[in-house]
Amino acid sequence: MVCATYFICITMKAGTGRTSCSMPQIFRLLAILLAIVSFFLLSMLSSNDSWKINIHRGLRIDKGRVSKSRLRSKLFVNKEDEDLPEETFGKPIFGSDFIVFYNAIPKTGSRSLDSAILQNIATRTRRPLHFQLIPALAFENETLLKQFVALQKVPSFVRGHAMFSEFDSPSKVVYINVVRDPVERVISNYYFDLFGDDEAKATHAEENWPDTIDECIKLTSNKCYEAVRYYQAVTLRQFCGMDEKCGTVNRWTLQKAKKNAKRYTVIGLTSELGNTLKVIGMLMPDTFGGIYHQYILHQNVTKTLTKTNVKHKPKPETVKILRQQMLLQYEFYDFISRRFETLKTDLRLE
Repeated sequence: MVCATYFICITMKAGTGRTSCSMPQIFRLLAILLAIVSFFLLSMLSSNDSWKINIHRGLRIDKGRVSKSRLRSKLFVNKEDEDLPEETFGKPIFGSDFIVFYNAIPKTGSRSLDSAILQNIATRTRRPLHFQLIPALAFENETLLKQFVALQKVPSFVRGHAMFSEFDSPSKVVYINVVRDPVERVISNYYFDLFGDDEAKATHAEENWPDTIDECIKLTSNKCYEAVRYYQAVTLRQFCGMDEKCGTVNRWTLQKAKKNAKRYTVIGLTSELGNTLKVIGMLMPDTFGGIYHQYILHQNVTKTLTKTNVKHKPKPETVKILRQQMLLQYEFYDFISRRFETLKTDLRLE
């Protein structure tokens, strides 16, 4: 910069026969050049959305764990400064002025996640989350659900087996969820409803269901088979949302579920619940920092309480039948799995 300034000064003096510049002249030219460069830099920053980040806060999560390409691609979003874009998956959110909406899919590890959340809340002294359960009446009633969420204070964590909904103030709602291998989830749901666990009583113990799902799927006229078919549709229905058409699993339901999935900051996997909690803690450090540590501390107790009392390993032919009946569900699961794997890579999680 100094050399360039001196060169300009010499050039300007050449016509006068003088070949040297005084130090005050050089400093004045240097100040002018710095002002011009600063002006252009500010213009570039103000016109580039990818720079609308809080650098100080960004460093708190970066620490060498997030690739530079993700930083350049608008990964970091300051929740206090701007609304979330439609595609919010994998984008960190700082601050805590929002409501976390967790429309948990049954039998995906939701109670383990709840336990980690509650333990984490208990350790926080600064703006802890308000933990709220969504009323069952609001699970499939969009008006009631929106009213319930609108009444919550920030920051809050609301959870329940509710359908996806687009809220009136999307910038104040952050979506998270967890999905599970479809066949594993259906089998787990069957035995949970039939036998219960240490925390929850069986809901179908007196309905004359067969003791195994292998027997159930052969009895297509039995109520247990109707329940299995219902279990098969749950994940897609909840991600699809409140539309009446979401009640039928088809290609449209799948595409709607995929579209809505892009609104979630995190959709983890039951098979990787530990990594899921790590990701949640990394993407929302001001709200969920330390959550993985709480999960590790209490996971044995939680697993004992939520372990289904009786569960039989399915026969290979049962797995084959169930899988064939859930091709669309597996397409959705694979879609989520690929995105989660990419997110882990970006966050440098093995």
